[in-house]
Amino acid sequence: MLSYLFEAGICWVAFYLLYIAFLQKETFFHLNRTYLLGTLVLGLLIPSFSFSLLPIAQEETPVMAYFLQPITVTVQNLEYSMEAIVINSEETATFNWQGLLLLIYVLGVLVSLFKMLFGLYQIAQLYRKSEIVDRKAYRLVKTEGTHSPFSFFNLLFWSKNRRLEEEEERHILQHELAHMQQGHSMDVILLEILGILFWCLPPVHFYKKALRTVHEYLADAAVYNKTPKKQYGQLLLKQAQSGPALALGHSFFHSQLKQRIIMMTKNKSSRKSLVKYFGLLPIAAVLLLTLSSQNTKEIAKEGLDPISIFSNSSFLSQADPFDREKVIEKLGAIVDDLLKAEGCDSRGEFCTTFEMEYVRLLSAYPEKKEDIIELAQEVVNQKDAPIAFIDEEGTPMPRFMESKDGRGFAVVEEMPRFAGCEDLEGEERKKCAVKNMLMHTYKSIKYPAEARENNIQGTVVARFLIDEEGKIIDPKIVRSIGGGCDEEVLRVIGTMPDFIPGRHKGKAVKVVFNLPVKFKLEGKAKEKETIVDESDSKPRFPGCEKETTEEAKNQCATNNLINFLVSHIKYPQDAREKGIEGVVALQFVVGKNGVLKKPELLKSVGYGCDEEVLRVFNIMRTEIDPWEPGQMENGDKVAVKYTLPVAFRLQAKEKEKIAHPSLGLSLNNFKAYPNPVEDQLTVQFDAKALPTNITLMDVDGKVISEIQLQDFNGHYEGQLEVNKTTSGTLLLNIRQGEQVFVQKILVQR
Repeated sequence: MLSYLFEAGICWVAFYLLYIAFLQKETFFHLNRTYLLGTLVLGLLIPSFSFSLLPIAQEETPVMAYFLQPITVTVQNLEYSMEAIVINSEETATFNWQGLLLLIYVLGVLVSLFKMLFGLYQIAQLYRKSEIVDRKAYRLVKTEGTHSPFSFFNLLFWSKNRRLEEEEERHILQHELAHMQQGHSMDVILLEILGILFWCLPPVHFYKKALRTVHEYLADAAVYNKTPKKQYGQLLLKQAQSGPALALGHSFFHSQLKQRIIMMTKNKSSRKSLVKYFGLLPIAAVLLLTLSSQNTKEIAKEGLDPISIFSNSSFLSQADPFDREKVIEKLGAIVDDLLKAEGCDSRGEFCTTFEMEYVRLLSAYPEKKEDIIELAQEVVNQKDAPIAFIDEEGTPMPRFMESKDGRGFAVVEEMPRFAGCEDLEGEERKKCAVKNMLMHTYKSIKYPAEARENNIQGTVVARFLIDEEGKIIDPKIVRSIGGGCDEEVLRVIGTMPDFIPGRHKGKAVKVVFNLPVKFKLEGKAKEKETIVDESDSKPRFPGCEKETTEEAKNQCATNNLINFLVSHIKYPQDAREKGIEGVVALQFVVGKNGVLKKPELLKSVGYGCDEEVLRVFNIMRTEIDPWEPGQMENGDKVAVKYTLPVAFRLQAKEKEKIAHPSLGLSLNNFKAYPNPVEDQLTVQFDAKALPTNITLMDVDGKVISEIQLQDFNGHYEGQLEVNKTTSGTLLLNIRQGEQVFVQKILVQR
């Protein structure tokens, strides 16, 4: 909001300065009026335009990133779950400057609105107490007070106490009729409305004064074109002390007298002066380029009743119907932000956001898995983003493939090539180079014995720099699977000959090369990793193997995990502001090598809480050492599912600050009886014919009974079983979309 006000103000200042410097002294009054009104509207539109800026030029020796397709090397159940980690909102004592500025703005709007309404009230009171005479082109309002004649729309207010000569009356009438016929009152109302909304921008008030002056020039011209200018000028001087006029009306004596007389006696501007108005075009173009940018924002969700946070509907039941266009729009917006970000770290954060949204979509719409994968890859390919999809257990996952040494992802004009194909050209040379590199890798690499024995499979991603001379620099593993596979890939990279360096804009440049190598067991050696129902020792957060007993290790690991989560998870601002609480349940697999994978949301809260848990899980997966995997009694390591519940709870003081919203679902003829209830609750109501979900739950969010009405016809009457709970308070939630109706139900045994 503040940004829009600032940018609109810049536009108006620029347009107004052009008017003051070159246009206000011209006698093209109608054109000046059009210019003022037009640039007012243009100033409102320019900040809202979406315009893609020119790309930033690369530095002289840019670092490019290149990703090779993976090289493949061939030779629900009992789950460990811990108590919910409670993330409390933190009370902050920082001063809310944004809130103060918003309050000042709202107060200014109210004061400005009051001034406008008071002006309309004055005119209405004057009209009500006056004698009304209907004329052919207007309505004459004869007033008792002493004031200068003025007009407002088709009303001409004329004081009975003013004694004027017949010729003077005729001139004043012509002046006011010009205001009426040219619709000047509409301009005044428009400027008043803008003055209310943009009261804090001085240019609005400059425009208001300038347009009033132009109105008077136009009305004066309508008179002196048919009357001697000297005689009309004397009338202006005579009426200079004729009494006050109302703010919203067009008075005969309203603008500065000196300016009007100067303009009346001024020679008409020549047609050559019209060229000055074309100065608007370059100014508008510059403003459009500098103030417009290509931004995509989500529409803010409506707030829910705080009591509705106990809803225990699954993530799938809360998800909207799958919409390809919305998926493309959401993922595309994240990629746009990624491409515009400066610095590798910043871009990496946006890539993490892309991955979290991708994982959320896969969890929300499992039946649309293939479509989501296809759409995500399509978005990345179209926008040429620095994201590569690496296959993880059959599901391609997005990974950021850019070096911290780079200045930004780009496609180098001539990619670095494996040596040996210099006699070929174009695509043939490129295919030959890739083939030579694959053959070298296939001949050199061996499936490590440790990996075979421990059934370790997956994709290792190595990254190295190919410098301006084609030498391989600083090879490192950016995605590890262990079992000796990482070391084997680095060994093979060390055997590679120098590359033909990449070139960009005619110069040799450094290129970040990403080499994925997929290790996959086949035939007798292939054993699909089994996720066991139970293991004798559960997976543990790293850092506790120094403890001597199993119990001490488990307690230490639990404490470390809790400390990690509490220190990293932040209560989302959107959830705090809307009073949202609840439990996010995230399930993942701890592989036999301790690597975390396959995150899946079992329970969702929304409002940024799901994304926050996924963000911290990604940190735990990529930045923390592998977990200690689960083991069977014979010492074999196994893959185990692990459920991590994270509870978001607001502090009592913060709950009190959140007003109980009135945006709940509106029901007619609602009844829930008996209340208190023992075994069965009868519910009836009328509402809009939309998909409806009826849930009865306890205050901890546990569902007691639930009914989903996909074909709800507007009326419901039915029963909910309550015999699965003890005495206490239950919550009856009736939900349509994001609107919810909540009723407390007492259980009495």
